Amino acid sequence: MQPDQAYVAPGMPPLHTDGKTVSFFEFWPMWLMYIPVVLQWLVLACRYRSLTLPLIANPKLPVSGMVGVGKCQVMEQAVGHCAESILPWIHHRISQKPLEQQAADVIVQTRVLGIKYPFVCEPDLGCRGAGVKLIHDVDQLEHYLAAYPQGVGVIVQKLASWEPEAGVFYVRSPDDSVGRIVSLALKYSP
Repeated sequence: MQPDQAYVAPGMPPLHTDGKTVSFFEFWPMWLMYIPVVLQWLVLACRYRSLTLPLIANPKLPVSGMVGVGKCQVMEQAVGHCAESILPWIHHRISQKPLEQQAADVIVQTRVLGIKYPFVCEPDLGCRGAGVKLIHDVDQLEHYLAAYPQGVGVIVQKLASWEPEAGVFYVRSPDDSVGRIVSLALKYSP
């Protein structure tokens, strides 16, 4: 492979690395990215005379998942084919128990679900991939759990065996029987 060519998993379109590799928007601060959301919220609040209107989008989640909702709360809502497509996972809350005991408890739960090393750990409340780690053994798991304070939740999930990854943003209005895909992000391994 030539130096300017990147490995691309089968089935993925070619990754062109001859131009700019990072989007202009890639590393903008989070607060700046949410300005359009806040502006739309205010416009709709004036139009429909309700500041809380966006909070009815998903009544099963606190504040409709706008902020502070854990990944496990979202995954627990999945049913049928959607639930079947989520890789096995467990939720572990950091406790006062010794780290060795917490790690042992996690290992027991993962084995019940058929999750083997290596697996992925991530904070339940995460952002932009911060805290996502690939765990290969119990020492790494203990070290990972030690990084979080008591009460914090972490997700332990089976590592996907598929190379390419895509983010699909699907939207369906309550009055429509079928939704539509409004965004597709193909993710290439670095």
